[in-house]
Amino acid sequence: MQKVLQRLGNVVLILFLIISLLVLVSVVTAEREIDKPPSILGYSFLIVLTGSMEPHLSVGDLTIVKKVPFEKVLEEDVVTFRMNNSQTFVTHRVERIVDNSALETKGDANNVIDDELVTEEQLVGKVMFIVPKAGYILNVIKNPYTIAVLISIGVAIIVTNFARVIFRKRIAQER
Repeated sequence: MQKVLQRLGNVVLILFLIISLLVLVSVVTAEREIDKPPSILGYSFLIVLTGSMEPHLSVGDLTIVKKVPFEKVLEEDVVTFRMNNSQTFVTHRVERIVDNSALETKGDANNVIDDELVTEEQLVGKVMFIVPKAGYILNVIKNPYTIAVLISIGVAIIVTNFARVIFRKRIAQER
């Protein structure tokens, strides 16, 4: 039973290290491309900052947004877009498609439709998944210092486990 738990712990640790590395790559990529959100394999991970989409999306939720062709967006889809002449990303619901060239959007909790139409160039993608409150955790993890500490701890645990296995083998050989 102890070996099963130890192996399970190792698998969880390795998965955690891989996720941390992906987040680090995402953060580095985001710093180079200011007009695009961080993306891993075509998916962007964005944190909800306002209550404009309540109750569908709450502050602190993590949205996983997939880049999709503009023509694949339908009315009632929840999309993320870059506001015109801004580096701000907004996630709202598509109310209407205007002449197959623009999207009219609105936050579920807002009383009025957004002032600007969303064009193909502004579209980031469509919200595919929502992880409630995971944005709070991602905010902590995406700090480069936190990533460095977590990776260091993970490497230390792996090295310690390998050293323990080698030490046990040497003791077994000496007997």
